[in-house]
This record gives sequence, C-alpha cells and structure tokens, in this order.
Amino acid sequence: MCKYLLLFLFIAFEIVGNLFTIKPPSPAEETPSFYLELQSKIHELSIEKELLKLYSENAEYFPFERFYKRCSIGIHQNLLDSKKNFQPLSIVKIGKGSDRCIVSMASYNKEYPKYIQRIQIGLEQSGFNGYFVYRIGGYPHPSGKEFAYAAVPYAFKIFLMLEAHKLGFSKIVWIDSVLEPLKDPTPLFEFLEKKKIFIYFSPKSPDGWKCILPSTRKELEEITGVDVLAVPHVCAAIFGLDMSTAASSQFIEDYYQMVERGRVFLSYYPEEFVYAALCAKHFPLQWELPFMHLVKNEPKPFSLSPNIFDDSEENIKKAKKDGFFFYRYSH
Repeated sequence: MCKYLLLFLFIAFEIVGNLFTIKPPSPAEETPSFYLELQSKIHELSIEKELLKLYSENAEYFPFERFYKRCSIGIHQNLLDSKKNFQPLSIVKIGKGSDRCIVSMASYNKEYPKYIQRIQIGLEQSGFNGYFVYRIGGYPHPSGKEFAYAAVPYAFKIFLMLEAHKLGFSKIVWIDSVLEPLKDPTPLFEFLEKKKIFIYFSPKSPDGWKCILPSTRKELEEITGVDVLAVPHVCAAIFGLDMSTAASSQFIEDYYQMVERGRVFLSYYPEEFVYAALCAKHFPLQWELPFMHLVKNEPKPFSLSPNIFDDSEENIKKAKKDGFFFYRYSH
C-alpha cells in the first residue's frame, strides 16, 4: 500500500480546528444504511457562524452567500438517491482500454447523475482507448478513512483518483461531471505523460484576494511555503496526475495534510487554492498551457467562471465543430 494511504491509519477522527471532521458510522461498509447514517452526520455539521466570523475581516469579498455555498458543498451533498440507494464504484472499458483513466463523480444533488452518463457516451463515441471510473453517490475511500472527511469541500476528487490508482491505473485525469467529451481526449494524456501532471490554469488575478480568506491564505503558505496569490490559479474542473512519480506521491501526502486541517478549504475556490499551492510546490516548472481548445462554455475558451450559459444543442454542436475537447454545462 502506498505510504500516503497509510497516513490515515494513525489519524484520530477528531482533528482540532477542522470544521468538517465527523466520526463515521461503524463498521465502515458500503451499504445503504451506512451511507444514510454518514449523510446524516455530514448534514448536521454547521460552518456558517465560524465562516461569517472569518469573512467579516474584510467586507469586499464575494458575497457571503456565495462563499458559504462553495465552502459547504460537502456538507450538503446527498450520498443516496430518494430510494436510499447508491451506485458502487463503476469501471468501464472504453474502446480497446489502456492505462489511461478518466475519473468523475456525481452526488445525488441537482441533475449531476445524468451528466455522468453523458461522459461515458461521449468517451465511447470519441474513439478514446482507456477506462472511465466513476461514482454516483456514495463516497470514495481508498484507505477506508476518508469517510471522516466526507464534508471537506471537493475532497472527493483526489480520493477518487486514488481509488483508480488502487485499481492499477497510473495516468489519471479527473473531469467534473458537467464536462461532456466532444472529441478523443488522448492528447491530454500525451501531455500528462510528458509533463507528469496535467494542469489547466489561469494567470494570476488582481481580484484573487476577494476569493480567499486571509487566514486560509496564511495557513496554506505555512504548510507549503507558497503564497497562492503569487502563483497561477489551478482550475480543478480538469486535473491529471501521473501517479507513478515521486512528485505525485509528495503532492498526495501534502494534500492529506490539508484535508486533516480542513480550514485551508475555506475559500470561494476550496480545492483550487489547495491545488495551486501544491502544484507550485511540487511541480514548479510545469506552468504551460497545453491546449487552446480545451473547454467550451462561452466565447473565451479558457474561462471556467461559474456563469449561466445557454446549453442549447446548437451551442454544443458549434463547440464540437470548433474543436473543443469538452463542453461545460451550466449548473
């Protein structure tokens, strides 16, 4: 077992200062009753008062309601459907298969499960040779201890990548469930195999300070030595790692430390600031935009801003014709 997975074998569930930590039900088995109790525990968590206290340090952040929504996404996730069922980890061979693996996950919130189906169909129609590993509901737990941190916003992304790694895959790319493949993503993996990481990022923004609390920024710098507002911002809708490298192992080790602390995820872009700090620390020379035509959700191909777009069939067809790899649905 990889050493970064062993880290959790000696971790107590109650981490001082972690607003997101829970004590999972026992035994930790993937059953509807277990997930029903786990879901109840995470829904009982409350971070609003503490977040408001930190937020009040500066009144010029993004509106508090937007901040709170992003930070509490893990608390409000639904792990089961209306019939109290969930779908176990699914492994789908695409084309001839390969060591290249795309992973994604959907909770039972909104219409996220249907987007997972679109990903599979899009990959099958694209000519891609690899695997698609996904979850609908439930929660990834590569070491079995991740359940304690199920409420940490967007922590499931790295956890699911680790589940795919345990299955034997080393070239792994996460994509958000709202990204529909429009063409063969093989070039993304070729870039990953060359650089050992696939980072989709945006240049530093002068308004970045409005998206992160001073306490969060300070703690991230204490852990990594990186000021996240002094480096490019990683967009976590698409993120890939070559899990066989030492740098990726170190990235994961530090990531688990972040999850244990919890508070470093208190920002408008919870996992993205964490990724930015860790990428700048462990992959400092890899800041290179790999593709012009990556995501289509508005006329600017690099924008991943959470605006509302017209997801008409005409616009999706146009994005495919224009050569984009993915279409990002509004959500």
